Amino acid sequence: MKTRLRKRRFDYFLIWGHGLPHREAIVEHIRREPRLRILAMRRHVPRDLERFVREVYSCDYAPFEHLESKTRYLLDVPAEVEFIFVENEDVEDELCGEGAFRHVECMRIKRLKEAIRDDLNPRFQGMRSENHVVHASDNEHQTHAILQLLGFGAGIDHLRSGGHALLPHAPHHLANYRGFLLKKIPLAKLACRLLRVDRSAGGTPRHDVEAITASPHFRCLQGASQAYEDYYAQSPGVHQTDDHSVHNLRQLARDFCYLEAPHETAYIVTRYEPRSDRFIVMDGLHRAAVLASQQARDVVVAVVHDG
Repeated sequence: MKTRLRKRRFDYFLIWGHGLPHREAIVEHIRREPRLRILAMRRHVPRDLERFVREVYSCDYAPFEHLESKTRYLLDVPAEVEFIFVENEDVEDELCGEGAFRHVECMRIKRLKEAIRDDLNPRFQGMRSENHVVHASDNEHQTHAILQLLGFGAGIDHLRSGGHALLPHAPHHLANYRGFLLKKIPLAKLACRLLRVDRSAGGTPRHDVEAITASPHFRCLQGASQAYEDYYAQSPGVHQTDDHSVHNLRQLARDFCYLEAPHETAYIVTRYEPRSDRFIVMDGLHRAAVLASQQARDVVVAVVHDG
């Protein structure tokens, strides 16, 4: 009997503007697929929607002129999208299409993409339209090209958790920094910037620096899950870059051991603020909240600088 070796790769799903009202349902579809692991999410507002659509399909197996009529509806949807990058832990590549359009495609991604479309595409006279709410990658080359389109010059390297053993795992949503220092600090010196939306000022967002124990992340681990849900619901997409949910936070907290294999370089990334003598968390607030809930006294963090 032959054993099929699992092949891993990085894929992405793209939620088009008219699909964003169904974002949570789309994310839940992806979460339920056991062989896909959500790595990062990124909102994007194209300056030129028509050009952006062309760029997205530039790596497609079919020339864009064959897709132009099929994608024309996208020029009339809101000019805002969201990318969801995933690790595909068991690729099911098969040959699809006919003639010049024959190409290799992962059946797992294709099935999920079609299931989302069946569920959430606009319907006309009770039938599913082809005004697709989501697009997805056929191969890793497309994922690499999309990351570069978004400004990540190294492409899929931004999604890899490995790399040089001396480098901290780079968070997907932070700009590149020039240097860092590993430093052991009292956990009480960690602080975080929390998004607050001031309804009295017309919904103007601001960021307040607060202690980790004041965060909705820590409060959720103390039983106040609604505070966490309200925090991520107050302004969807403004600050959500990863797959956040109460369930995922509690899963993280269960048997959490900071910097143990295979996450030896997944440091909490901070920037030192001299005026307050505090270290502001740039990436790793969920991990910091878990450490605080475990009553940790000290923590090793990566302190970044621009010089």
